[in-house]
Amino acid sequence: YHICANALWNNASWATKTHTYLRIYKNNAYYSEGYRTLIYTAITDYIPIRISDTLHLSAGEYIDIRLYHNSTSSKTILGATNWNHLSIHRV
Repeated sequence: YHICANALWNNASWATKTHTYLRIYKNNAYYSEGYRTLIYTAITDYIPIRISDTLHLSAGEYIDIRLYHNSTSSKTILGATNWNHLSIHRV
């Protein structure tokens, strides 16, 4: 299966050297990590994150997508479907 996921962190303050990324987990075990977005200087902005990978799934196996950041404050995802989506294609 080919997995693509995108998410957009809501407009927020991001400190210098903060990073964020998406991960794919297969059967609750880490499988792969998307490109890490590193904030070089403090900003207040929307931050997009994405991942794309191909993996084998058998009957009964599952995946989940997890969002991470190392900010000391909580962050939220923008609640718009045109920015946050998951697509899974059998290959």
